[in-house]
Amino acid sequence: MDAKSFICPTFSRIAHQSSEDHFYQAEANKIRDYRPWYNYTMNAYLGTSASGKSVLKLGNVRRPGQTFAFTEESALVDTAYNVSGLNDTYMIPGSESMINGWLSHGTVNGDWQQIRPGPEGVGQFWDVIAGFHHAPSGNPLGGKGNCAFLDGHVSPHPRRETFPLSWPN
Repeated sequence: MDAKSFICPTFSRIAHQSSEDHFYQAEANKIRDYRPWYNYTMNAYLGTSASGKSVLKLGNVRRPGQTFAFTEESALVDTAYNVSGLNDTYMIPGSESMINGWLSHGTVNGDWQQIRPGPEGVGQFWDVIAGFHHAPSGNPLGGKGNCAFLDGHVSPHPRRETFPLSWPN
């Protein structure tokens, strides 16, 4: 597969605007020159995830029409929402302890929509869905990123839906 299939044509313009990436602070002076800037990234929770649980069969996913296989990951860091902008093609919103905390108090009647990044949500995620498509002027994080779902459909979603659309269980 050609590496270009993992890069949205709009993305290269956005990638060069990326702010300091906290996971790569030691290499911050090289971040803008990092290549390739992939933005389509796989859902890490479908493989061996931070929770140590693996989803190896589609039949193990409770909501295939609401769980993405790939999404556009944000290259921009907004420290209230996400800590990483450098995409390693591995979309993972948080660590095992973060996930356990979110699942223990972040849902209302099992509604994963309550687990949102940011000050109005559960706090900072590691990775979030991109927000550069149809973003309001001056806010490249305020739009949506495309998500390719396990049932085969593709639709755009905002960063606040990162966890509910990635969590397969």
